Amino acid sequence: MAGETRATRVATLVESLQSQAQSLSPASLELLLDGVQHHVIAVQRETFQILFANRAGALSLGCTTSSIVGRRLTEFLPGLTLERLVDLTAPLLENASKVVHTRVDVRPLEAEPEPRTLSFSFVPRLCENGCFVAVGGDPSGSDQEIADLVEDNARLEQLVDQTAIELDGSRRRFERAISGSQQGLWEWVVGTDDCWYSVRFWELLGYHETCRPSNEFKHFEDAIHEPDRDSAWQEVYRAVETGHRLDTKFRLVGMNGVSRWYRVVAEVSTEPGDDHARLSGSIIDIHDAVTAEDALRRVKRELEGRVEARTRELSEKVLELGHRNEQLDQFGRVASHDLRAPLRSIESHAQLAQLALSGGKQEKGFDHLNRISCSIERLRLLLEGIAVYSRLGRSKNQPSAVNLDQLCEDVLSDIETDIRVAGAEVDVRKLGSCFADGRMLRQVLMNLILNGIKYVKDQKPQIEVTRENTGTNETLIRVRDNGIGIPNRYKATIFEPFKRLHTTDEYAGSGVGLSVCQRIIELHHGRIWVEDNPGGGSVFCFTLPNVVNPIPAEAD
Repeated sequence: MAGETRATRVATLVESLQSQAQSLSPASLELLLDGVQHHVIAVQRETFQILFANRAGALSLGCTTSSIVGRRLTEFLPGLTLERLVDLTAPLLENASKVVHTRVDVRPLEAEPEPRTLSFSFVPRLCENGCFVAVGGDPSGSDQEIADLVEDNARLEQLVDQTAIELDGSRRRFERAISGSQQGLWEWVVGTDDCWYSVRFWELLGYHETCRPSNEFKHFEDAIHEPDRDSAWQEVYRAVETGHRLDTKFRLVGMNGVSRWYRVVAEVSTEPGDDHARLSGSIIDIHDAVTAEDALRRVKRELEGRVEARTRELSEKVLELGHRNEQLDQFGRVASHDLRAPLRSIESHAQLAQLALSGGKQEKGFDHLNRISCSIERLRLLLEGIAVYSRLGRSKNQPSAVNLDQLCEDVLSDIETDIRVAGAEVDVRKLGSCFADGRMLRQVLMNLILNGIKYVKDQKPQIEVTRENTGTNETLIRVRDNGIGIPNRYKATIFEPFKRLHTTDEYAGSGVGLSVCQRIIELHHGRIWVEDNPGGGSVFCFTLPNVVNPIPAEAD
């Protein structure tokens, strides 16, 4: 009866262990079994190779838990052959709930003179790797040992329940932490399609509970934005091959088809006995930060471009200012020289007139006075020219659309007397509109037309004003005359202030008309030059950009 009771209680313990093993991980089960006083040994069901032994089981066979794994059970049971073990456990293959009880002699330990006898109860499927588990003890023990076995079982059940509660609490805390985090977690079994994703992972990509993809790695692959896929895979494989931390960023396409930037961080790990490495990590949405960085870079490039353009503009201004200063120096020297001539003439003729009149030579005195009047007129023209030239650029002028046809009509109206007296013919072709400062451009056209009327010899002045399309972003105006022409050696210098090719007795004027024209065209960012007229005379050409910058004001 005692043997039957013991067998029944052992069977009850084994069934309890078998039930509890289904709710625990292998690591947790091993930890619990190490605390049991009775022998627990797991063997492979075909070769009876020992897969696991708790501390009591390993000590009963004279080994440690680490040194016993991998050896055959028959090494320690001299009275039980492999064939006998196969026959003994054969019923377990037919009935998964059956328990086989037996007594076996164990090879004596060094301190023991004779073999010992132990009782084992073999049960199937305690672990899910095709093994039998032998649960045993000393058969010579009393019913107290059985009671101890039942008590151990009760403690084991209590420990299992407590561990389950703690694991459930840890699981809930972990789930709450994941839910409150902005990171989506994932773990990929490298080389397979097995991949675990947290709920937050798919929420970041816009998937809800009813439409989340399954736990397959292909869904992660498909979500990578196509332009980023090659570089992303290079980073992943580099981390797997080197074991280094993966820390990169690429775009993932969400449920709505829109891609966003994510930071992807992962660590490589391996599990004992697992042929595949695992890549465990997280993703976090950094799209707003990346977009802000891109915008910042664009602003930086734009500012750098503006600074570069401004620096280039300032450099051009410095060069222009240097050129302008040279012109002003030259202007001052020439103006000073040209102003002295009429003053000297006035002073000389005034003295001569005084002598003539005091000597009673009135006719000669009046001639000197007349010459003084001419010098004063020349002086007036010089001062007017200086004033016009110096005023250019002093005030800020805003260009606007100018009707050139109407502008030329106004100019011809202003110089109608000059045209009529000279008997000149002025032909203005269809000019259209341009973008310029109308007041300044009026001065250019008036000066060029008046020069065409004035610098002609022994024939009726003929002036023609035309416009040509150059195919570029500028307007070309030509003022053609039949005058005396300009020798090639003077074409580069005639635009200098007070540069005259003839004496004032031959052709009156201040000598700044063409200088004024050049300055105005330069302020419009255009060009001015002179060509020969094939029929005789000159062709003054100037260009105006179709769109020009506001004409800058110059400091006094």
